[in-house]
Amino acid sequence: KDVPSLRPEGALLSARCSLYVHLFLQEMKPLTYEILNAATMSALTDIVDKGKRACNMLEEQLKCIEHARSGSDSDGEVKAEGEIKNRPKQDCFVLGDSFSLAEATLAPHLQRLVFIAPKLRREIITTTRKPNANGLDLFKHVFGADKCPRFCRWASAVLSRPSVVATFNEEEVTELMKRGVVVWKDAGGMKGFKTRMEQAKAGLLVHLSARSRK
Repeated sequence: KDVPSLRPEGALLSARCSLYVHLFLQEMKPLTYEILNAATMSALTDIVDKGKRACNMLEEQLKCIEHARSGSDSDGEVKAEGEIKNRPKQDCFVLGDSFSLAEATLAPHLQRLVFIAPKLRREIITTTRKPNANGLDLFKHVFGADKCPRFCRWASAVLSRPSVVATFNEEEVTELMKRGVVVWKDAGGMKGFKTRMEQAKAGLLVHLSARSRK
């Protein structure tokens, strides 16, 4: 039985896949650590905006990879969004149905961004209207990945692959990474909301007490 190659065949496809890996490592990977180092809502919002731009860039690159796999140029026919969303999970890797070195390289970084960063920096939930979202669902809403069907399907396929799941000790990685989380300082964030309410309540009680003594 032939074993599928982990490397792309052909110069164009190889170049496109290499660029995809490069863009992910340059634009998406740093977001995990930037999120953990963010101490204010303003900084977190800027990071979310960067993430949205990164998702769009990776979506476009996956589109180019799709063209390279089919042998067409970048101006060729683009698949409809519905067709992409309904595509089988096993046909969503950069090489189609074959898990490649690209996925093997990027999977750990994707796992940290999707599962660890939101767990350690819960304030990121305030950037979306989905307060109960977790994991990939939260990632989609925060970074607008739900508007990038190719990237969304790719991320889902990578994160659900048995070998990727089996080699990720989420509890252990969380324990290691939480040591580098910066203390949240923004009174405008989730942690400051209760404090501001308490201060307002205390101020109102002082005001009412002063009026009652008049």
